[in-house]
Amino acid sequence: MIRIGSVVVGVVILSLILMFWVRERTYEIGILLSLGTSKVNLVLQFIVEVLLVTYIWFNDCTWYRDERLSSI
Repeated sequence: MIRIGSVVVGVVILSLILMFWVRERTYEIGILLSLGTSKVNLVLQFIVEVLLVTYIWFNDCTWYRDERLSSI
């Protein structure tokens, strides 16, 4: 049950971060759209960035957890 709660909290936090991230980058999005970048490419760029950040974050957290468990 705790794992499900952790996943839900993680998804909510990630959604809030993404919302503010996109809001911050509206100027950049406007420039890219005016240069002819398709909306699909913009969405793919955001998805790749999110997956990269998530992978790095989870990798870092599992390293920390493994480090703590090995010292017990």
